[in-house]
Order: sequence, then structure tokens, then C-alpha cells
Amino acid sequence: MTIVERAPRGNLCRDCRRRLPFARAFVVGSRTKTLKKLVGNYKYFSRRESARAIAGLLSAILPEELPDLVIVPLPTIPQHIRERGFDHMKLVARRLSRQRNLACEPNLLLRTDNISQHSANLRERAKQAAQAFTINPRRPMPTRILLIDDIYTTGATVAAAAKLLKKHGAKEIWLGIVARQVDRSNK
Repeated sequence: MTIVERAPRGNLCRDCRRRLPFARAFVVGSRTKTLKKLVGNYKYFSRRESARAIAGLLSAILPEELPDLVIVPLPTIPQHIRERGFDHMKLVARRLSRQRNLACEPNLLLRTDNISQHSANLRERAKQAAQAFTINPRRPMPTRILLIDDIYTTGATVAAAAKLLKKHGAKEIWLGIVARQVDRSNK
């Protein structure tokens, strides 16, 4: 099952809560049609103005009343930042932070690699993700975190990041995803 099917309105089933390091998970929608175009234009054609719309979509799927969460974006690999001229998820995190009046720690998670997972399979993604991040020792570790990312494919990257955050003292991780990659085998 995918997160979207198992996490309507952010609620995870007991099995998923046991297996996954998230207390709640929110997904805007499947990576198809308009959502695919919006995210694609933002990521691959450096359309900075899309950050506002993406942050608005994430804000809309979150509960109206939120606990004291700190927004932490999944960091982008340095090569993609150089290509785009900006870290697309940091920009979304800052906008979402302003829209929902939440704290933001855009530099809490740091990348330790420059490997794109675009063409990796599930096993490769899990192995790469386990080594992809480190915690910035200069930033305080929040108790509750809203970890955000643009595309959820296998979940290996966000799961690895969440486990690392918990290992370093975070107590509760919420997940906010813009688009869930559609399983191509079902098409």
C-alpha cells in the first residue's frame, strides 16, 4: 500500500506506524497531470513562482490546528541546486512557514552525497538514502518536525531522514509530500 492509501488525512494505520518513522503523513496527490506539470516546471525549469502554489497545496492538506511543528525540508543534492540556482524545497519550506506561522529549520538536515536517485531501484534507493544525510550540529533539534519533500517514490529517502532525525532527538515526525509517484506497473 502507498502512504496516500494508508494515510487519509494524515492518519497512519497501526502497522504503518510500527514500520514507518512518521506519526502522520499528508500527500497532496498523485504525480499525474497538473500536479506533475507543476512540480516538473518548478524542479526542472526553475520556475521559482511555483513555490508559492506548492506551499499553498501543502498548507491546504494539513490540519487547520497544528501542534508546535518545525518545518524541515529534505535537502536537495548540490548539483541540482547549482543547476537550478536555488534549493527548491528550502524555498517551499520558507513559504509554508510564513503561510502557517510555523518555525522553519531549512539547514537542519544536510546532504552528504551528490547522488540523484531518479533512476535507482528500491534496494539502491534505500542504500543510498541511509548514507545521504547528516544533522547540522549547529542547529537545535526540534521535538516535533514536519518533514517535507516534493515527490514520494519508494519512501526510502524520507524514511532515512526521519530515522536520522529521531536518532538525534526528534520525538515526532510528520510527513508532507507534494506528489506521490504513480506505480508504473499498474498502468
